[in-house]
Amino acid sequence: MPTDFRNILLIKPSSLGDIVHALPTAAVLRRRFPAASLTWLVKREWADVLEGSAYGGFIAGRLAGGGTSGSEGTV
Repeated sequence: MPTDFRNILLIKPSSLGDIVHALPTAAVLRRRFPAASLTWLVKREWADVLEGSAYGGFIAGRLAGGGTSGSEGTV
């Protein structure tokens, strides 16, 4: 398995529960790849949940719509 990942994107745009359930995975990724930048892509309404989290460096995008594809937003 590669050990030199520099960027990992976690995509969880749908609900708060999905984000919460992904936190253990983010913790494992942080331990396994300590030098990698963990980035989350979430809906705007859930962005504050991850601000300052130890499980990700920053939020790459905040989806404006409710869907996972074809939504307006920024990435």
